[in-house]
Amino acid sequence: MSNLHIPAWRWLEEQFEHEYCADCGGDAQHHIAVPFWGNWFAWCKYEPDEDGMPHPVIAAFRKEVE
Repeated sequence: MSNLHIPAWRWLEEQFEHEYCADCGGDAQHHIAVPFWGNWFAWCKYEPDEDGMPHPVIAAFRKEVE
């Protein structure tokens, strides 16, 4: 069943309501919702560095909220 009936911004908020992204460590504001095979997919705007360190934008965000 498709979830494209949900607005992209709301879907992102629901996805990151209780946890941060496992890939980049970001929140809803750090992602773009992209339709993929009939469903929303969260695309990271700020990928981690090659050594796994978070992007400076993500690091600053996490420092501010934690």
